[in-house]
Amino acid sequence: MDTRARTRTKGSATESSSARKRSRSTTSTATPPTSSPSPVTDSVTAAPQLVEASTSSKRSRRTRGTSEPNPGSQNTATGEGESSQAKGKESESSRCQSSTPRPSSSGRPQRGAVPASSTAEIPPPANIEPPSSAGPSGASMERNQANNNGGDENEEDDESAAFSRNLAHASSTLHGLLRKLGALDDLMPGASLAHSRLKTILAGLRAEGDDTRQLEALSNLCEMLSIATEESLSTFSVDSFVPLLVGLLNAEHNPEIMLLAARALTHLADVLPSSCVAIVHYGAASCFCERLLTIEYIDLAEQSLQALEKLSQEHPVACLRPGGLMAVLSYLDFFATGVQRVAVTTAANMCRQLPPDVADMVVDCVPILTNLLTYQDSKLVEQACICLSRISESFAKSPERISMLCSHGLIEQAARLVSAESTMPLSGSTYTCMIRLLATCAAGSPDVSLTLLRLGVTKTIRDALSG
Repeated sequence: MDTRARTRTKGSATESSSARKRSRSTTSTATPPTSSPSPVTDSVTAAPQLVEASTSSKRSRRTRGTSEPNPGSQNTATGEGESSQAKGKESESSRCQSSTPRPSSSGRPQRGAVPASSTAEIPPPANIEPPSSAGPSGASMERNQANNNGGDENEEDDESAAFSRNLAHASSTLHGLLRKLGALDDLMPGASLAHSRLKTILAGLRAEGDDTRQLEALSNLCEMLSIATEESLSTFSVDSFVPLLVGLLNAEHNPEIMLLAARALTHLADVLPSSCVAIVHYGAASCFCERLLTIEYIDLAEQSLQALEKLSQEHPVACLRPGGLMAVLSYLDFFATGVQRVAVTTAANMCRQLPPDVADMVVDCVPILTNLLTYQDSKLVEQACICLSRISESFAKSPERISMLCSHGLIEQAARLVSAESTMPLSGSTYTCMIRLLATCAAGSPDVSLTLLRLGVTKTIRDALSG
């Protein structure tokens, strides 16, 4: 009986192992050979086969075992079957774990884990927000890009302008240094030619007693300055030329030399405005005033007048102190209309920012300026109005000077110009200047107020306000 029971137990164990082999072969043949086996499919397919094999082994033991088997042999067989089943399950699970990645806590797959579902999606991380559908429109993006491009262009323009200024300043500084060192001739051939020509002219101007050579040098200098620019005169030494030109301006034995010297100074002040400081410093303004106060040569006087007009734009007081206001107005009728306009414009420049110590010089010119209000040329009248208005503003705090200003018929002429019956066409700025002149004079002197009331200025003001 023991032998028979042992034989049956071995037979059932053999059948269970053959059943497991068949289930494995069935699983392997069920997988398509053209694609790699899926770990999830293998685990799902192998599970029913293992359950079926275990059930069949138990059924065979129940049906075949009619007597109580030996506990030792039964336990041994059962242990062998269970151990073989456990080994089969471990091998299946290890195969699934080795081929299936396990998702980690950070969302990345790790080894040894089977996903819950083959179609499950990995959720996005919590700290990443999905893109919003309401993004910036195309028009707004284009505007932002245009604004950015505009800002970049403005920055580039600012940088290029700053670079140009710095480059110009560095270039002029370098030119001055090289000129002092005598090395500019070797580095810049064009500047070398101009510099050598200026050196020849300078040597000719220094030839005292040789009028022919000085005339030739002055002619070449006037020709050069008439077509020159501020950049082309980078090698021009103002402190070397201006004193010589001012000295030749006093060469009374030769009026041609004086005329060319005055013309050269005029061209220099025009093309190189920074040279006006040196021209005034070396006394050219007083020389020009002398040529206008004692007119011997009309060409020289006109040239001196043009030179004073250039200088008075930046240095009005320096031109006024040597008697410039009287110099430009004394012989006004001897000049043509164009030269007269230059003279009165120069006088208007000199009356800007009048210092207190030149009041007597200005008062002496008031009759001439008042007479200019009767001229038929509108340009002359306008410039005369500007002169008188500036003088009245400088005299506003002194009733005595206001009375002196109005003692030559100024109030009557000014009231006539602003009245509706006036035939002189005045610009808006000139009309405003005359009204300001009358208001300043009336505020500074009671006599002027009575004169204005007697002339009917209230009606004039009412007509002006009514349009």
